[in-house]
Amino acid sequence: MPQLDELIPPTGLRPFGDAACYDATVVAVTAKGAYVVLPGYDRELRWGPCQPPDAGVAVGAKVAVVFTGAGVPYLVGAPGGGTPGPAGPPGPAGPEGKQGPAGPTGAAGPTGPKGETGATGATGPKGETGATGATGPPGPEGPKGATGATGPTGPPGAAGSGPYTYAQLH
Repeated sequence: MPQLDELIPPTGLRPFGDAACYDATVVAVTAKGAYVVLPGYDRELRWGPCQPPDAGVAVGAKVAVVFTGAGVPYLVGAPGGGTPGPAGPPGPAGPEGKQGPAGPTGAAGPTGPKGETGATGATGPKGETGATGATGPPGPEGPKGATGATGPTGPPGAAGSGPYTYAQLH
């Protein structure tokens, strides 16, 4: 930790380590300028009034402080009391960044209405005939049918036409 005499050296000497910029906290604001403490050095020791007197800072603001060779503290980066100048022209567009990772897949939407039935396609070619199957076992025998009607009597045969005569047979 640097000592107080190293933070603000006598006029004409270089500040400690050529680094004369310190983190500070504004503890009071007066017409002459803001007063700050350097928490890294001492939370009770006040420095000020800081230049510029119209820095536009409030109590509790975190600021950076630099010290001149004569030991005068200046607020760095604090807004001044002057009127802001006009906005500068826009800069050129930067290069397009690379594409980020794909996001999660969203939920499926509702099913749409059923479409019209399409035309019937052409009939396909006839397939090959398959092999003939094995012959099955014979079925059971059916019931015996009724005896049919007696047919008409035929004409008598001629006498003596056979090897025996009528008289021989009776």
